[in-house]
Amino acid sequence: MDLRELVRSRERVEVPNVPPGRYIIDERVVDVGGGWVTRREVIVSDEPSALIKLTPVSDAKIEVHLRSSDGATVPAGAATVSFIPTSTGLMALRLWRTTDYVLDPGTYWLSISTKQPFCAVSARLAGQEVLRRRVEAAPSMSARLDVELGSHCGGVDIRTVVDGKAVPFSDFLLLASGTPQDPGGVTTGSTDVHGRSSVGPLAPGRYLLWAWLPDGHGYIGPSLTDRAAKAVQVVVTAGRIASVSLHPIRPTRASK
Repeated sequence: MDLRELVRSRERVEVPNVPPGRYIIDERVVDVGGGWVTRREVIVSDEPSALIKLTPVSDAKIEVHLRSSDGATVPAGAATVSFIPTSTGLMALRLWRTTDYVLDPGTYWLSISTKQPFCAVSARLAGQEVLRRRVEAAPSMSARLDVELGSHCGGVDIRTVVDGKAVPFSDFLLLASGTPQDPGGVTTGSTDVHGRSSVGPLAPGRYLLWAWLPDGHGYIGPSLTDRAAKAVQVVVTAGRIASVSLHPIRPTRASK
């Protein structure tokens, strides 16, 4: 294709010499009061030039409020809230305050990381529980996310072993939200010289873990989708540290 024309409102934009393939047309404007985004997936072929009409939509805005389950004051930096896009191209941006977010319309995983002694025990968006779940950001949405932090948390002690022997300096990943096919929030780390590490504080619930051995050939870890069956499930309960042994996945020469 020699020319693809884009029409946005009353403006025409020409993009010449686009090779055949799949593309995402993306444009966004973000201001202190919000903004809008235009996103559309197109397939370019060798067919004659086509006219594409783009319609901007308003961003979604979410205001985050933190509170303690016991009524105590929540210190600054006790929790960090993230919106993990489930689709390529989606973006979550902060506005002028650290508790305000502007998001492209779409679907996100909610991820909340905390510092001692807190863990997130509840997150309600417009009154609906969304902790470790998907969040739908609709165009022009303006909503409030109330995050409750508690101190009755748990954790995980990790050992990386093979045939009962410690495997030091193994990398690991804990899936905090999402699925192996569509990961959301994750926690990563490495075991020490004794093959040990820990993760916490964590809210009570079920988590999936993987471990692998890095090498000098660019191996950065397994595909969670391909290795879903190799995940180790651990149940975290309030006030307890769960112990789990992980058998590190060894890279193949074809893995990257």
